[in-house]
Amino acid sequence: LAGLAGIALTLTGCTTAAVTSGSVVTTTTAAGSAAASAATPKGTYPVGATVKVPVTISGIDSVTLTQVYPNISSSNQYESPDPGTTWFAADVTECAGPKGSNTGANPYDFAVLLSNGSTGQRAIASGPLVGPLSTLNSVGGTNSLSPGQCDRGCVLWSIPTGVTPKAVQFSGTTESFSEGNSVVKWVEGG
Repeated sequence: LAGLAGIALTLTGCTTAAVTSGSVVTTTTAAGSAAASAATPKGTYPVGATVKVPVTISGIDSVTLTQVYPNISSSNQYESPDPGTTWFAADVTECAGPKGSNTGANPYDFAVLLSNGSTGQRAIASGPLVGPLSTLNSVGGTNSLSPGQCDRGCVLWSIPTGVTPKAVQFSGTTESFSEGNSVVKWVEGG
């Protein structure tokens, strides 16, 4: 990750983080700003901003990327990434719209896009992750969300060693065919 200049969320929005030499640098803005509350947001959003998206088929109408964590590990000494890979995690939140969500949040709504053109493989750690993620479970721990209820958790991926995360993406199929899919993406250089 040493060469990663920055990660910024664009298109139908979320947040940004700059990752340099394994550390994470973030900026925040107040949720509810005009850009964060637009029905179809466009542009770049800082880490912590909540982005309203067209309601997905599962009832989600807003997403937040709180932080990204390169080279994360599990507190379970017997769990580690496969040889030749590292773990990359994101602290995310999905919130239900006015009708709620019968399926709840889903970690598969998120993907990490890599510098070699592939995507990270979703990974599962049975023990808590170390550091700031130690108190979070995987997002999607509830089967349903009441109207306005949110589910915050982490998403974990396995990525090949030496490959740089170029983007993190939220994709949700919208209720309305006329609106297209909700895609929230961070891209290098914002």
